[in-house]
Amino acid sequence: DDVRQLESDPTDADDLYIYANTNTVPGKIIKIRKADMQVESSLELSAGADRPLAGIELDPTFLYVATNTSPGKLVKINKVTMTEVASLTLNQGEDMISGLESDRQYLFAACYTSPGVIVRVLKSDMSRVQAITLGAGEDKLTGIVRANAVKSAKGRAMLASVMKSNKEELKASVA
Repeated sequence: DDVRQLESDPTDADDLYIYANTNTVPGKIIKIRKADMQVESSLELSAGADRPLAGIELDPTFLYVATNTSPGKLVKINKVTMTEVASLTLNQGEDMISGLESDRQYLFAACYTSPGVIVRVLKSDMSRVQAITLGAGEDKLTGIVRANAVKSAKGRAMLASVMKSNKEELKASVA
């Protein structure tokens, strides 16, 4: 398969697995044991969940992927059973998710659109909370960075100023 990204699980105290996403139709997520580099399991995503290229976000129970489709789609997967739990198809114009980040409550999906769009989704029920459309010239987002306690306060201020610069309000939740 066309593997595009590997992601280690920072929530796994035993550091047992690495996950891979593929540039395939439909997309595929592969769970690999680090100890012997063998595939433990894999999941072929449901129809329409193609090319999950925005990376993998992990919490203690689930992993989340986002698709490079129009509109974009977010998929919630149980890490133990490697089964889809829920998904959300974004609105028209919220296309080609190119960056994915999360905190304890939310997923933030960056869209490769003109102008760029960032969508906030509640992880618990995969509901779309709100979105911000960036200004003219703030096009084709290629990623999204989470400002947290490890990163500088300047990073938080920059994220807040980008969000406040638009007339729509998007309050970021920072873990």
